[in-house]
Amino acid sequence: MEEIRIVCWDVEPLDRSHRGLDERVALAAPALTRRLLLRVMREPAGSARRRKLLTRALRSGTAANNRNDYDSMLTGYHPDVELIPPEVETSLLGLEPVYRGHAGVRDFFETWKSGFGDHRYELREVADAGGRHLAIRFGLSGTIGDSGSKVSWELGSVLTLDRNGLAVRHENFRDWEETLEALRRAAGGLASSGRPRGRPRSA
Repeated sequence: MEEIRIVCWDVEPLDRSHRGLDERVALAAPALTRRLLLRVMREPAGSARRRKLLTRALRSGTAANNRNDYDSMLTGYHPDVELIPPEVETSLLGLEPVYRGHAGVRDFFETWKSGFGDHRYELREVADAGGRHLAIRFGLSGTIGDSGSKVSWELGSVLTLDRNGLAVRHENFRDWEETLEALRRAAGGLASSGRPRGRPRSA
């Protein structure tokens, strides 16, 4: 079976305390946004236009999540999306094994953040397998409850998109190499018995 080519690039986090023009357009004219996404979906992994649009959408979505603006964030999700938390968090924190639909995604993030005082996601890297599959690497920092005790760690997510570019599956992992392995499987690449080595800029 042919190896799936994955193109990776670093991303600068976006701090945005209010909705940007792109978010207002996505909320007011979702059909227009879907048409743009559909065109980009047909381009190869890492193409300039695909990279630009994916980066902009992911940065805006992460910024919206950080300010708890879920209406804006959910414009990038299919109404029937499935969100799967990292397995360790599911068992330790009593989270559901899967959250479905926009209400489920909102419920997950509200439940997850309820244990924190300060809470922030920091988008760091995109891994693009082309077509309907990509992954993101991001940091999480915050404080536990009212204690002021600081925590930080890194997570990864594999996103599977529908034909219009909306996320229909959002699966989370606690390890970036595990995330890349899951991306390869999702994209229909080699079912490697070992984890990918390192973070290739192109693979």
